[in-house]
This record gives sequence, structure tokens and C-alpha cells, in this order.
Amino acid sequence: MLLDFRAWALFIQGLGAFVLAAHVCGSMWVLVRRFDVTEARLLITRGTLAALGLMVPASILRTLVVRTWEEIFALTVLLCLRISLKHLFAWEEKRISATGGIG
Repeated sequence: MLLDFRAWALFIQGLGAFVLAAHVCGSMWVLVRRFDVTEARLLITRGTLAALGLMVPASILRTLVVRTWEEIFALTVLLCLRISLKHLFAWEEKRISATGGIG
């Protein structure tokens, strides 16, 4: 069915995992080729931000199919954690860019 929200949420979460894995591979490549730790950290931070940017809408899609208060509470906690992590990694990206001179 086209409006199967759980399937779409799972697809979006998989896409987020792929984005994060691609950024981690890119940062490993930077470490192996140039040994630039600052740029590698920045790549992982940006990949995590992009992945979390996809995970938040996936969590919101999953809230459309919850049925019990326990599920609502669990998704609320998960959503708060993902948003908090996104703010933390955005702060870290600014800090790395400011001290590393790249960005």
C-alpha cells in the first residue's frame, strides 16, 4: 500500500544509515590518504547531521501508526534524543570548523 507509514519510515531510516556509512567511509579515506583528522571529524559530524536529519522525519512517520501510550512515550523519548543529538552535532560542527580552519 502506498500509505504504509512504517515501510516509509523504515526506508527513510535505511537511507539515513546509508548516508552515515558513506560519510564514515569518506572520512576513513581522508585519514588514509591525507591523515587530516580535522577534516575526517568534520565529515563524520556532517554525515551524522544528515542521517539525523532523515531519522527525525522517520520517527514522526512512525508516530502516525502508534496505538498505545507506551509506544507514544517511547517514540517521544526517541524523538527528543534524536533532536538533542542533532543540536549537539551541529554545535560540534561549528566548533570543529572554527578551530580547524575548514568548512
